[in-house]
Amino acid sequence: MIKKISVVLIILLMSTTKSVNAATFHNYLPGGKNYLDESNFAISSNSMNTVHSFLVKGSTYYTISLPGTDRIGSNISILLNGSELYFDGFVENDPNCTITDQEAYCTFETVPNEDYIDIIISSSNFGQYYSYYGFDGFQLEEGQTSSSYEEYVAPFVDTGNPEFSGSGAYITSYNTFESIQDIINEHITVVDEAEGDVSDSIIIVSDSYTGNESVIGD
Repeated sequence: MIKKISVVLIILLMSTTKSVNAATFHNYLPGGKNYLDESNFAISSNSMNTVHSFLVKGSTYYTISLPGTDRIGSNISILLNGSELYFDGFVENDPNCTITDQEAYCTFETVPNEDYIDIIISSSNFGQYYSYYGFDGFQLEEGQTSSSYEEYVAPFVDTGNPEFSGSGAYITSYNTFESIQDIINEHITVVDEAEGDVSDSIIIVSDSYTGNESVIGD
């Protein structure tokens, strides 16, 4: 005789799905090399400043780059702080900064416990430059040297639910022993868009099958 068992599994996944603000990704590291997300900055006639503190790594060298004096004007200043104050004043007066007609850049190392920082950049001709060229040239990247400008790339944030493959009902003979774990391992696959195969993260929280493997069902 064949018994038909509907094995109902309530499955939890240990992988975490995340919700995220649609406007900015300030709680995540960037998907590219540039940490400066234009949508996370408020722009005025002579300055730009972060709307939200954004995530960085501790004990890491960073270089912040921006257009030089022929492009955004004179009196270029940077206020950059987190757990520590890294810059506060004119770029031309800071020994960790280099300034030319076309580019200015400054290098610093975050403290071990650093997590979020804020930035304010101002200059005499900032507003006019921004109206023509937008955010081009403003970059914060890891390392002690300035590299070519790259637009901010949003991180890939996993907000989708994993997909299950396998039947919701499993039919077996009452005289053929199969444990609930064998059924899961051999017949159920769970794939997450970001993390791949997460089948090994399945947790059974309700099981009326175990202990009744040889009992004839309906």
